[in-house]
Amino acid sequence: MASFTEAPGAFVIRRFNRKRTMAVSGDIDLKKTTSLKMTKTITPYIESLIKDYPGLSYRIGGESKDTVESLDSFKKALVASIFIIFIMLVVQFSSMAQPIIIMSAIPFGLVGVVASFKILGLPFGFMALMGMLGLVGVVINDSIVLVTFINRSLKEKGHNLETLINSTVTRFRPVVLTTVTTVVGLLPVAHMPGGDPFLRPMATSFAYGLLFSSAITLVFVPACYKIYIDFVDKRISKKLAQV
Repeated sequence: MASFTEAPGAFVIRRFNRKRTMAVSGDIDLKKTTSLKMTKTITPYIESLIKDYPGLSYRIGGESKDTVESLDSFKKALVASIFIIFIMLVVQFSSMAQPIIIMSAIPFGLVGVVASFKILGLPFGFMALMGMLGLVGVVINDSIVLVTFINRSLKEKGHNLETLINSTVTRFRPVVLTTVTTVVGLLPVAHMPGGDPFLRPMATSFAYGLLFSSAITLVFVPACYKIYIDFVDKRISKKLAQV
């Protein structure tokens, strides 16, 4: 009626959402790749393997899942930090336009981060994003110093292009020194042979993002401020003409 055969069985039967499950895990060499990059590479391969088995499904978890969740948190933190910084600047400068001029340096810092990682050939991971988040608050420091000094100079000497240029030239050295000292302190962490691969992406994004944004700040922020004072002067002249 029946025959029996002995064979090794599963040591542990795992289930996820009431479905029979098996797990495959591995470690990632952060010096060569990241979990996000590995997920993008392996996902098409897995899909090609299971396409002939309709009842089989897969889900990527572990560090990749944690990274996706962290990225969602990063987006919320970035928006919240930018909003809080903007509100503080509005209160400080009693203006809506000047905080926008100050925060215009932030996108250039992010561009500097992406460009530096592309040139250096480094994987763009979660710690690089953390460096970008910290960079947001530091990047606008130079702009705040510059705009504050320009405001003081224009109030004392009047709205004219010469005063704007002289104010920018006067603050050139403090802006450059602040940037250089910060970047020089971070470069050993970013480029030290055999350094910590966990901290290197964060230091790299911080250093090169700050360096690039500070260089742009000395040109772009005064140009935006010139457009701003021209607009203000035209409005004042128009109101005086109506009176």
